[in-house]
Amino acid sequence: MKLQGKYIKPPIIEAICEFRLSDDTEWDPTIPGLLFSKINSDFPFKNKRKIQKIYFKKNPQGGFQQEVTISERAIFLSKDKKKEIQVGNRELAIICLKPYPSWNKFQPIIKLAYKTLDSIISLKGFKRIGLRYINKIQFRDKNIDLDEFFEFRPYFGKKIPQMMSSFNLTVLLPFSEGCDSCKVILHNTISQNNEMGFILDFDYFLVKPFDNDSSNCLTWIEEAHNKIEALFEGSITDKLREIFGVKK
Repeated sequence: MKLQGKYIKPPIIEAICEFRLSDDTEWDPTIPGLLFSKINSDFPFKNKRKIQKIYFKKNPQGGFQQEVTISERAIFLSKDKKKEIQVGNRELAIICLKPYPSWNKFQPIIKLAYKTLDSIISLKGFKRIGLRYINKIQFRDKNIDLDEFFEFRPYFGKKIPQMMSSFNLTVLLPFSEGCDSCKVILHNTISQNNEMGFILDFDYFLVKPFDNDSSNCLTWIEEAHNKIEALFEGSITDKLREIFGVKK
């Protein structure tokens, strides 16, 4: 089963795969245009956008420090404008908006963008590779018992009031002997019509620098996807799966 491919109503609102290239990768302003010339049959629309990103970088003490970057990217959009390839200074991002088509359709777009850029310049390595899935889960009822729907949730002792007006739960999970990490976030939202919703966000990323090898890189992406899939399934209950509707 590929990520949420078994569900009739998957909750994914955005999927992002991002590559941050090593500082010794040669780069110049003509690269986005060269890439566009090779993919414009599938991504015919162009735009520009300033992007702010927050990263967690491992420090020499073994902990993590937050890093914020702002950059301008060229945006290439698919014909339905639901999929994007973004190119910035030593940055490549592939984005799929709702409705998420399935991993079998998203993964080939990642491969296309990566292979195309690799044909234009020499990709020497990566400071960061990331795969992120953002889910929005909406309920009509404002009073939701988290225990019924989520295995990943805040816990309070019996002496603490159990009702919450808002919460934001964030954990950072290590993988692959510390080479990778996944930031998992669950927080609540309330819509204008007072419906309760939850954002369940998985951001799996490379911690240690990665030398370029196309087969290893794409294998890393596949493995990251499998780990996010397992985390998603481990974070929800069967009652929530019933709401998504399991395909037969």
